[in-house]
Amino acid sequence: MKAVLFGLCVLVIAVSAHADCSISITNESEYAAKFTVIYEQNGRRSESKTSEDIQPGAERSIEIPDEAKNVYVKCDHYWQTGSIKRMFIVPVSVEQGSKKCFKIMGTAINPMYESISC
Repeated sequence: MKAVLFGLCVLVIAVSAHADCSISITNESEYAAKFTVIYEQNGRRSESKTSEDIQPGAERSIEIPDEAKNVYVKCDHYWQTGSIKRMFIVPVSVEQGSKKCFKIMGTAINPMYESISC
């Protein structure tokens, strides 16, 4: 009689409860825009992410690591001539898994923005 041993392999998948932070901009203006999130991670300031163009009526989001520090949101809008103008640059306080939202509105001559609830 032969004894046969069958091995059992157990695969353990760890699901992290950590969620990255998200920053969103909704465009309710008459012009296209884009935004960049600049932050420090692991003591390095050079981290940044830039959205695709945000057409009027659209929304874009950027996720950043929840350990990001010294976070700034920079938003630029396009003029009809094709040039880019700075709308705003603001510091943003983020916590693990938080979401920050902004709305841009107005005209290219008189652009406006506000922080809104998500």
